[in-house]
Amino acid sequence: MNFYNNYSELIIMPKKVSKAQKAFLAAKKDFFRLAEKTEEAITRERDVLRDQLQQANAHLVKARAKLAKAEKKFEKTSTAAAKKKVKKMSKLLERANSETVELRETLRSVRERLQTSKEYATAARFFQRGIDKLDKEWDKIIQNKATKKKTVNKKKVTKKKVTKKKVTKKAVRKTAVTTKQPE
Repeated sequence: MNFYNNYSELIIMPKKVSKAQKAFLAAKKDFFRLAEKTEEAITRERDVLRDQLQQANAHLVKARAKLAKAEKKFEKTSTAAAKKKVKKMSKLLERANSETVELRETLRSVRERLQTSKEYATAARFFQRGIDKLDKEWDKIIQNKATKKKTVNKKKVTKKKVTKKKVTKKAVRKTAVTTKQPE
């Protein structure tokens, strides 16, 4: 009686399962796509920051060279213009130095974000492998059930047994006696 009470639920359940499967596959697809896009975007951002850091380092080297040149000139001439130029070059060096430090900190945070996005992407890949493995196992189970049903439905065919004639010693002696030739 309990079966008949839940019969309407049993009819609805395949629909619910198919909806859940569609939602699961859509979420899985979105997760993979999002993990991949995030990893690509952060990698691009990292590459841009690396290029900017190289440029900032080049500016820093140039600023140091200009400051050293201005200091040498100030030592030789000791004029107000040379002193002003040394201050200007030291400020330029400080700005270039602070820019490189800021870029390095930003790059460090981007590396951390990239690491976490790679972990998500790796999890997505292993998740997909696990799902593929489960699909293969389910296919094997379904195929085994189908083959069992086929073997149950087939009629059993019996083979006829081939019987060998038993040869007795007397028959062998008689044939041996008749085959002997007299001398």
